[in-house]
Amino acid sequence: MLLTVTLISAVIIFIEGVPLFKKKMWKEFITVLTLLIIAIFLVVEHGLGIPTPIDIANKLLYPLGRTVFRLH
Repeated sequence: MLLTVTLISAVIIFIEGVPLFKKKMWKEFITVLTLLIIAIFLVVEHGLGIPTPIDIANKLLYPLGRTVFRLH
């Protein structure tokens, strides 16, 4: 999965990033680069089994919600 995302990201950089860099469209280039870095980070995180912030929030708040609302 990581290899696939990395290869797709490289293709996107060549298709989208290089023309933006050549035209000196820095904001757009940084935006594309940032989104690709976030995508790669999320794939690595998922592959390593690191819990996401939503998982942590669910673990902390689920027992509280069951207690407050007395779900049966």
